[in-house]
Amino acid sequence: MADRLLGAARNVKKNFSAGTNRTRDLRISTGSIQLDVALGGGLPVGRNTLFWGEKSGGKSTSALRAVAANQNLCRRCLRQAKNVEAVPPTKEVLEEDPDARWSSVGKCNCVSEGLVNPSPPPKEKDEKPKEYKDRILEWREDINKNSYEEFICAWADPEDAYDVTWAEQIGIDDRRLYFVRPETGQDAVDIIVILIESGAVDLLVVDSFAHFTPVEEIKEGMDKWQQGLQARIINKGLRMWTSLNCRNKNRDRTAHGVTSIWTNQVRMKIGVMFGSPETKPGGRGQDFVIHSEIKFLTSKVEVVTEKYGGEKEQNVFPIKETIHYKVTKNRTAATKWVEGYFDQTMRATEAVPAGTIIEDGWIFKNAIKYLVIDHKKATKEGRYEIAGERFTSQAALKAAITGDGELPQVVRAALMKELAGAR
Repeated sequence: MADRLLGAARNVKKNFSAGTNRTRDLRISTGSIQLDVALGGGLPVGRNTLFWGEKSGGKSTSALRAVAANQNLCRRCLRQAKNVEAVPPTKEVLEEDPDARWSSVGKCNCVSEGLVNPSPPPKEKDEKPKEYKDRILEWREDINKNSYEEFICAWADPEDAYDVTWAEQIGIDDRRLYFVRPETGQDAVDIIVILIESGAVDLLVVDSFAHFTPVEEIKEGMDKWQQGLQARIINKGLRMWTSLNCRNKNRDRTAHGVTSIWTNQVRMKIGVMFGSPETKPGGRGQDFVIHSEIKFLTSKVEVVTEKYGGEKEQNVFPIKETIHYKVTKNRTAATKWVEGYFDQTMRATEAVPAGTIIEDGWIFKNAIKYLVIDHKKATKEGRYEIAGERFTSQAALKAAITGDGELPQVVRAALMKELAGAR
């Protein structure tokens, strides 16, 4: 039986492009540790995640935050690189496209540490064996010194809702973001096909499916009814995108594939008497293609009232927004139907800009519960111990694990492993 399977496997490998290598369980951050825990460790790499739900629920902002959190990753190892700097395009490129994307340089030691083992570049045409050998030796020497490769993010905006100022306030380096604004649903599908097929994009945001407008709707008059056009466009696109992503992974064993974030809105069915009347624009095909799905509920806003002038004169300012979410599907972790919320600032201060996530309290409470060793009695070294360090008070402990430096990263990783089983 084993010999028969071996023969079948050889035929499959010879006649088809179907790969046998498994997709590694890798995750990248959404920018919120609470949302990462809800997803089972973060966005599944090389898979499709859908953000959908009510208006003003935080869908687009959460997608922006995910891009901001991952722009400085090393593409090879998916760790935060060091000394990342933007590099402008050449004059020739700018002459061809004045809005050309900037690239970046940085430092990473993932190859020298043995975390990844990249394949050497292919032999060039008419290149002699000795020349190729010398070039590979030089390549290995360089990559052991610095193995950084840029993690490229792209944003498809059929809604025409992307705002540069808001994106930069969230933390995105807009110069390094590949941005495209499709005019029709067919154009959006074809553009995304090109991006995925190229293998150059690592994180792709499509905002949103609800605005994939068919060409027929634009050309025909208002009295014409085009039923199901948008659903057919989106469903065909989803099948194409998934197949191309599989092909890229099969051709290159080290490829992570494109990690996609799709956003969508909510609509109401007519005449529904039993069950939920909610549905998504674009048909039900998206429900089967996605690997993780998060529904964002209507957010709640906290305001502050400030008086000015007379007794009855006052201004009302929003200061904090509470974003509620529910994981309605998860094929990559056992976290379905997890619900939660997180807060973000709405009014910029000197310390933090608007859109900053407020998670220090959540991190501190869970660290106290799962990670901190309480020695009960205060000593010279301190009562509270975490990651080999001691602190005399909870205030000092909170400042250390929610500030800057290496300890907060260690605490976040430990919490992720404890709460989500992330590897």
